[in-house]
Amino acid sequence: MIRKFLISGAALMSLMASSAFAQTTMIVPDGGQVEADVSLQHPTRLSLKYDGGDQLIFNQPEGTTPEIAATVDDKGDVYLSVIEGHPGQMVSGFLTTEGGRTYLVRLTVKEKPADQYVIVSQEARDEAEAAKAAKSVETAKVEVQKVEWNKGASYHDNMSGLMRTLCFVAGREGFEQKKRRETKQVEGLTMTSHRTWTSENMEAIIYDVRNDNNYFIDPSANVRNYRPYVAVSFTSDALDAGETGRIYLLRKKER
Repeated sequence: MIRKFLISGAALMSLMASSAFAQTTMIVPDGGQVEADVSLQHPTRLSLKYDGGDQLIFNQPEGTTPEIAATVDDKGDVYLSVIEGHPGQMVSGFLTTEGGRTYLVRLTVKEKPADQYVIVSQEARDEAEAAKAAKSVETAKVEVQKVEWNKGASYHDNMSGLMRTLCFVAGREGFEQKKRRETKQVEGLTMTSHRTWTSENMEAIIYDVRNDNNYFIDPSANVRNYRPYVAVSFTSDALDAGETGRIYLLRKKER
């Protein structure tokens, strides 16, 4: 027998007021499994990035199975609360999303503060990245205005501007655009070359970068990975799990 449990918004807000979230991020494909701990005292939040929750369905609680209430807010976030149960008890169910995806959910009741779980849809993330890449190609066709060194800006901002100009302006004197694409893994980052220019002894490369770790990472933390660079710039120094960005690299040509 299948049951869906709901909790009122007023009760949910009352419970949330006394809790503090710790966050765990996970990248899950359609049909994949989500494992989470549910606080015995406070609501536990499931937030779906690139998607939204539709409903969470559990088996009828019986014996040692806890009874869990689930509600979905207007943003598509799912809140879980223990109606009846004890630490260590487990229950399974299915979470369906607004995007038509289904995840197997395994929940364990714990005597702990409330947690927040961010579920990153692997397929939706890839679709968003593809759309972003297509938009970047269109942007690259727009003529870039003349860039000059700005004494009032930081070295990072100036170098980033100059490197963008170098990589996006066709027919840059002394540089030839290459068609090749390369993909490599660097400390949990997937780096794919978006555009490459070469001269007799230099390379200018734009990398699309994605954080495949299940935790936050600063792509600029280990610049040794980009040697032998002359200059390197990053669109962000904070990539969450599953998040994307770009690296602009000017380095000595590899022979």
